[in-house]
Amino acid sequence: MKLKLFSGILLTALIVLQLLIFFKSGKGYFYLELFEQANHLKLYTVIFVGIIALIQRDLLAVIFCSLGIALLLFVIFEASLNHKPQNPPSTERSQSYSLIQYNIWIKNKQPHTITPKIKRLDPDFLLIEELRKSDYAQFLQTLDYPYQYPPLKKSRPQGSVIFSRYPIQLVSNQLEKFKFIHYTITTNPEINIIQVHFTSPKTKYRIIRRNTEIEGLAQYLIDNKSTLKNLIIAGDFNSAPWQHSLKKMQRTTGVKTNIAVSLKNGTWPSWLPPWVRVPIDSFYYTDSVENVKSKVIDLVGSDHNAVFTRFEIF
Repeated sequence: MKLKLFSGILLTALIVLQLLIFFKSGKGYFYLELFEQANHLKLYTVIFVGIIALIQRDLLAVIFCSLGIALLLFVIFEASLNHKPQNPPSTERSQSYSLIQYNIWIKNKQPHTITPKIKRLDPDFLLIEELRKSDYAQFLQTLDYPYQYPPLKKSRPQGSVIFSRYPIQLVSNQLEKFKFIHYTITTNPEINIIQVHFTSPKTKYRIIRRNTEIEGLAQYLIDNKSTLKNLIIAGDFNSAPWQHSLKKMQRTTGVKTNIAVSLKNGTWPSWLPPWVRVPIDSFYYTDSVENVKSKVIDLVGSDHNAVFTRFEIF
């Protein structure tokens, strides 16, 4: 009886918190933000309550738990349900590229162990966040990339850097205001890459700040839609794809996301089991980017896992 009462209270609390998200999301409530990001844990809780209901042979509870699981699965997968790559016409030719997105972590004590694995994967583009200037110099010596931005001399003590096999041209640096930077890559056809590193949502102010940055990126995409061909947006979003600000960005700009948001491919924090991690390192793209395939890879020393992505431009 106590077990049944406990499971009922747990399920009721879960429903109340989910309703609060619908009405209060984005208002800067820190614990609500954590709950919004933790769809994995909510799903496990509902499954746990469902198992208790089965043990107790409570048919009504089983029905409610089944509905709860279905609802949470929909919330988790909603960000990518309608964004599956479409097969391009057979008459068109494509160019294939690869990219690694990785927040190396400013406290990383083993940066020297990362470059050999990156060399083996050999991505065309390498996007790094929180790269210390001293590690930047080591990356330049070890990795064979002819182009990078910003140059080592102009780089910050720690910050965002792109390494590329192809020439890079800076289009817009919005790091100070909205925490993203826009490059064009001289390929055929030309590729637009936007690298982001939004504010981590540790306090009420930082939650609001991060949401403002996402809105700033969305407005930038809308204002420059005619010129943003073959667009890729990658980086540390400090937010799961199902978070309300990122879902709104997708709706208003039409960008797609490639990561199959599931219980086994989160990127943060790296020391947790894969099925508990939150996928805050993401990859968004426009219609001309196709056949997008991603996998999460473990690069030691960071609180993030890296995301390795292959894609084609038509």
